[in-house]
Parts: sequence; structure tokens; C-alpha cells
Amino acid sequence: MPTKRKIWQAPWAYKEAAAFCIGLLAIGLFLQIAVGPISRAIFAFPYNIYLSIFFIALIGMAFIFANKSGMVRWLSATPTAITTILAFGFIVILMGLTPQHDTPRQESSEMLSLIGLDNITQTWYFAFLYLFLLTILTVTILKRGIPLKAKNIGFVLNHLGLWVVLVAGVLGSGDIARLKMTIYEGKVEWRASDAMGVIYEMPIAIQLNDFKIEEYPPKLYAIDTRTGDALPLSKPQFIAIEGKNAKGMIGRYAIETQRYIADAAPVKVDKFEHVYMPGTSPAAFIKAKTENSNTEKSGWVSSGSFAFPHKALYLNDTVGLVLKSPEPKKFESNVTIFTKDGKQFSTIIEVNKPFSVNGWKLYQLGYNDKEGKWSSYSTIELVKDPWLPVVYSGIVLLLLGSLTMFWNANKQNRAKHVE
Repeated sequence: MPTKRKIWQAPWAYKEAAAFCIGLLAIGLFLQIAVGPISRAIFAFPYNIYLSIFFIALIGMAFIFANKSGMVRWLSATPTAITTILAFGFIVILMGLTPQHDTPRQESSEMLSLIGLDNITQTWYFAFLYLFLLTILTVTILKRGIPLKAKNIGFVLNHLGLWVVLVAGVLGSGDIARLKMTIYEGKVEWRASDAMGVIYEMPIAIQLNDFKIEEYPPKLYAIDTRTGDALPLSKPQFIAIEGKNAKGMIGRYAIETQRYIADAAPVKVDKFEHVYMPGTSPAAFIKAKTENSNTEKSGWVSSGSFAFPHKALYLNDTVGLVLKSPEPKKFESNVTIFTKDGKQFSTIIEVNKPFSVNGWKLYQLGYNDKEGKWSSYSTIELVKDPWLPVVYSGIVLLLLGSLTMFWNANKQNRAKHVE
């Protein structure tokens, strides 16, 4: 009867790989609690270049002098790769389940911050598993690529592409610049700030020519005036006020809009008129009738703004009708961009439609929420990732490798059919 192989007895396989990954996680977690997160500075240029060169040289030397060793064979074995990918995948899933922040946040719990779950890419356990996975990938590429045979070209390209994506995506993260610039209409701004509030002079300047918001129709709700809760409590109902003919039921009340003004201001205690000026807001003259009753009430409701108070229509001692401020559907900034080399661009920056200039991507980020469509400023996010082309090149290698492997497999199948 064959003797059962004990753990750490050659040849190593899944059990040893699992134990190794658990050990890396445990040591990393201990260091995370003891010394805190890894400094982001080591991922910034030129340190990320030095780290990459040192890593390649170290693995290359180990491969040259210990190519036939059991450790190198284990590192390039399938059980080691599968186990490490599963362990690394577990960490990636944790990143998706927990909110990630580049800087400490007050809303993050002390325990989450202590073990680094709010910024996993700067934890020791992530770094250890990442380096172990990268080591396995590097050794595998060297094993299949030296000497390079035609049948291995697709495999090497595929794994080399993944290697490039992993290196550029993680070691290049320290060079990503993410800044915010607040621009006011008619003024040129060239200063931006990072998440810590540090101000930088930018190589580009932006002038806001116009800021526009497209809004959804305001919603009319019935609320409990004692608590402010929308009614019915089980499933709050509303009517979208799109014009003077808007009708509907909210609970036991039949609602009818008799007049609607998109830009209104109070001209008397209980009267609204169209006035186009900063701070005006939607207002509607509402008639509400209680179902199965002759009880009827009418009056103005308004969402109010930073300039004017809201106006509610009280149906009885406990129920009132209120108009909620319109929600933004789309907002955009009409801007002129100036660069240090004398270039000038006029463009519109929308949400999810950035503008690229001199290596920077400009995103529409926000505006003054209190002022709404009358916002006096717009917030633009400026992002620069110099490693992004490297990541794209890795993806291209991945695709080329996959196509080559598919072509080789198809070629072999045709050859078998011919035989």
C-alpha cells in the first residue's frame, strides 16, 4: 500500500502552495497591524523603475543558477499557479466588497483601517501575494521562453502580456495624478488640489464659459408633517410634475396640477410668477381632493432654493404636499483650455465624456449642489496616468498570444483530420 505523502515532502503540490499563501497572508497582516501601510512613494518614479529592474535581475539570476532546482520547478508548476491565483483573487474580491480610498477617511472604521481593507493595494499582504504571483509568472515565462520554440510563442506572449499589465498597473499606480480644479464662469484657473488639499500649479489653464444642467421633472410627494417621512410609509408614491396637466394619485389623494412654472419666485405670500434670475426654482399650483370625499384643497408648492424658501401645501394637520428639488439628468461645462506651449481648445466636458490634452484627461466631476442649475462654479477632475500606454501594450500582447494559441490549436486540429 503506497505511503501517503506528508506536507513539505517533495514534490510539492497544492498543500504546500496553500500553506505558503496562507503564510504570506499571515505575515503581511501582522506587518500591516505592526507598522502600518506601505508608503505610496515607493510606487512613484523612479523607485518603481528601480524595483522592476531589481526584481527582474533577481529572478533572472535565480533562474540561471537554479533552473533545475525543485523550488523553480514548483514555482512553474500548475498547482502553485492555481492556488496563488485563487488567493490573489480572494484579495481582489475583498477590494470589490469594501470601499477603497487613496487617503484615510473619517467614515472608515478603525478595524478596517487597521488591517488595510479600505486601501488594500497599500497593504503588506497584498504586496506579498502580488510579488509571489509575479514571481510565478516570471519563472513560467522563462521556463517556456528559453529557448523559445514556435509552439510556445502564443503561451509566452499571453503570459508576458499579463506580466506587463500586472507590473504597470500596480507599480505604476504611484505615478497617477488625480487633482481637482474649481473653475468660475469668465475666469481662468490654473491651480488644482489633490485629496490632501495640496495646491499645484498646472501646465494647463481652464476658463469656464458656461455651465448647464439638464434636470428631470420635479417630484411631488405627500409627507407626514410630524416626521417628514414620505407617504405611504410602506412604499412612498410621487407624481412627476412635467407640466400643468400632471395628474395622479398619492395614497387617498387625487392630485391635479393647474399651473406649473419651471423658473418661479414668490411675488406675494401665496403667489408665484415666472422670474428668470439666480435662485428661482420650480413651482406648481396644485389641487388635491380626498378620495370618496368632497374635501378639496389647493395652493402653491415650490421646491425652494438657496435664495427662496420652499413652499408646502398642507392638506390637514398631519399631511402635506411638498415638491422635491429636480434631480440632475446631465450637466456639462463649456470651457476654453490653454496650454503652456501656446495651444488653445474650446470644448464641452460632460460626465463620462472626458477631454484629453497633453497627457491629461479632464472629467466633469461636480458643481455647487446647493445652487443647483444656478451653480457659480464647476469642478473638473484632472487625471494623468503615464503608465496607461504600457498597460494597453500588455493587453495587446495578451490578445496576440490568445490569437496565436487559437491559431496553433486550429492548425493542429486540421492536421489531425488530414491524417
